[in-house]
Amino acid sequence: RLERWARCPFSYYLGNILGIAAIDKPEENLSITPIERGRLIHSILEVFFNVIMNDSSMPKPGQDWSEEHVELLMALAEKAFDEAEARGLTGRRLLWQIEKEDIGLSLRAFLDQDSRLREKYGVTARNVEAKFGVDTDSWQAVTVDLPGDITVRFRGVIDRVDVDSSGKQVLVTDYKTGSATPYRGLNKDPLDSGRRLQLPIYSLAVRQHLGDDVDVRAAYWFVTDGARLPLRPSEPLQIDEVLDQFNTVISAISNGIGSGLFPANPGPRGYQNKPENCTYCDFDRLCPSRREVV
Repeated sequence: RLERWARCPFSYYLGNILGIAAIDKPEENLSITPIERGRLIHSILEVFFNVIMNDSSMPKPGQDWSEEHVELLMALAEKAFDEAEARGLTGRRLLWQIEKEDIGLSLRAFLDQDSRLREKYGVTARNVEAKFGVDTDSWQAVTVDLPGDITVRFRGVIDRVDVDSSGKQVLVTDYKTGSATPYRGLNKDPLDSGRRLQLPIYSLAVRQHLGDDVDVRAAYWFVTDGARLPLRPSEPLQIDEVLDQFNTVISAISNGIGSGLFPANPGPRGYQNKPENCTYCDFDRLCPSRREVV
């Protein structure tokens, strides 16, 4: 949620301080929404990997997924599709048929991507949907101590934690099912001026759980881009290299919230020449008319 303040403090104020939200009307959607599509794919992959890990049939680095694994993933996907349709989340039937085929192709391509990723980094999946600070059964929350006796605590769920055979090399990945374009700047600035904080937080949670001597790298993984292996940053960030920057960003955001600073920040012009931070904002029509005046 702090990322939301870094992107646009006014949007953070309306959504996280005042608790305002857009009314969800799934019956008006022509097709499944991007959010529900992302949840659906995450759920399918979570169930798939839990089954594989419980069966102890996880391929090792350099090993491809078997045809039986592919069939299992497709069967789980079909079950999830039926459940989503029964809940009224999928929109018009024809568009849903097209969407299902597209998701199925993406899931098959995901397994190919996964094989390449495990081989490249020499790791194997150990945890999926790993919780930290969420409940009594989860890993400990991440705490960051800031100047002025301020402590910020983080909790969340990590999509994937992969570990090598030594247990000392770890790759953390956060699945993304949208476009990689908004993340294009991460190769130059892994935190994107404070707008992308998941990776260092997840890295700290993993290191806290596995030990300080563990080398943790992390990246966003755009799992529905089957043409290549789209990680952002393209070389996963290492937590030690960004820790000072991360603490500076968290301090700035915390001080801004504590001081009651919530200015509108439309960002640069983007799609259809619209301010980038306003394109999918629920509060676009509530925003000050002079928001782009510097």
